[in-house]
Amino acid sequence: HDEGKSLPETPEVHIYPNPAMRNDVLNIRVDRQGTAEIISVLGQQLSKPFVLSANEVHRYTLPPLAAGLYFLKFTSNGKSHAQRFVIR
Repeated sequence: HDEGKSLPETPEVHIYPNPAMRNDVLNIRVDRQGTAEIISVLGQQLSKPFVLSANEVHRYTLPPLAAGLYFLKFTSNGKSHAQRFVIR
């Protein structure tokens, strides 16, 4: 018997620190298992996809990126969600 609530349709994706410094390690926490990748505002893939486990903090070392706006594209169960983050 399951008394837990079901997951919302839109995944919860938390990225911190945000804004981040160029050499920071991003802490990423999601509410469901999936894959993520870093995308530029022009849609360019800037990292290889990596796996994120549900409700665990994943420490991701940023690749060398210029200051600006980027997206973490999170994909789970065939659906994608983008979360913005800034590099100073």
